[in-house]
Amino acid sequence: MYHLVMTGNYNRLTRRQLQNLFQGGKLPNYLNFSPSEEVIQSVAIKARASAVEKGLNSSNLSDIAASHGSPPFSTILGTWELLKKRDLIPKIEGIGIEVGSGLALLSCAVKKLDKESSIIGLIALEATKPFVTSGIGMTSQEILGKDSNSILPCFGVFEEIPIDDNSIDFGIQIESLHHANSLNDAVKEISRTIRPGGYFVSIDRSWVDTVNQATLESMLDHQYSSKWLKGKNFDPTVKFTRRDNGEHEYRDSEWIYAFEKNDFSIISMSFLHPKIEFWHVAKRIISVFNLGCFFSIQVKSRPGVLLTYLAQTIGLQKFSFSNLLVSPHPRPLTVIVLRKNEV
Repeated sequence: MYHLVMTGNYNRLTRRQLQNLFQGGKLPNYLNFSPSEEVIQSVAIKARASAVEKGLNSSNLSDIAASHGSPPFSTILGTWELLKKRDLIPKIEGIGIEVGSGLALLSCAVKKLDKESSIIGLIALEATKPFVTSGIGMTSQEILGKDSNSILPCFGVFEEIPIDDNSIDFGIQIESLHHANSLNDAVKEISRTIRPGGYFVSIDRSWVDTVNQATLESMLDHQYSSKWLKGKNFDPTVKFTRRDNGEHEYRDSEWIYAFEKNDFSIISMSFLHPKIEFWHVAKRIISVFNLGCFFSIQVKSRPGVLLTYLAQTIGLQKFSFSNLLVSPHPRPLTVIVLRKNEV
């Protein structure tokens, strides 16, 4: 196998080159978009690359995913299936890109559920090199078999993608864009590569606008326990916070602003939630009746929790009573489906 090196804006891949890569019968092992040394040597990327290299030695794909903080493929697949069943996913076809792909579990799920074979291929863009050089290929081979050549690993960052303007048909991401130092810069670059009329599906963490900045900062200052670090193959003897790990916390309005500023229109915005417990409902009731002064609640439950809880309790989860959906994913996530504006 070989890899194709692309450096700088003067060597942007064209639409035709991308098509030739996927349809030529022989893919490179990966594309090397040559991220800057500043990125490669950053605390977050260096720590993650070392941890990923160790984690890839696990015995099976679920263990590998778990060692990197991801749910198993079945959960990612079930999440995408849920969104399709609720008609939240538009028809996507052609050439796509998953930004911050990790093991490319989402790309594999999207391709596996592409029953009409309308997707030519997906570029799995990732800044952690061991994922690119071995993890993504291993994942796609195990999940997709003969269709594994539809997933092309790419070593790069979403702030600088050496692909021609308007050359990608659609984009996807799950729990990656919140790692962007500048959400606007990342979305601007993604928008540049997607053609007018193309779709972008963002699945990521987001907070209600009422969460204050001090609360978000305290989340980022959370120090991982030595047990957690050891379990994820980080050095358990070194202090490591969520901020060190490249995490950021963005509110709903900040996501919306970044997308709309960069030529995207929002088609839908919905919220995934793991199984709803009564305490989620209690938090919502406290918020509705302005009883927060009597309780220490820093993050309010989202609207829809009560109706969804009732539906869940009496077995009506398949019906939509709000834009809050109970999903197989273990974390609350926000799904924003977008379409790039026509010129």
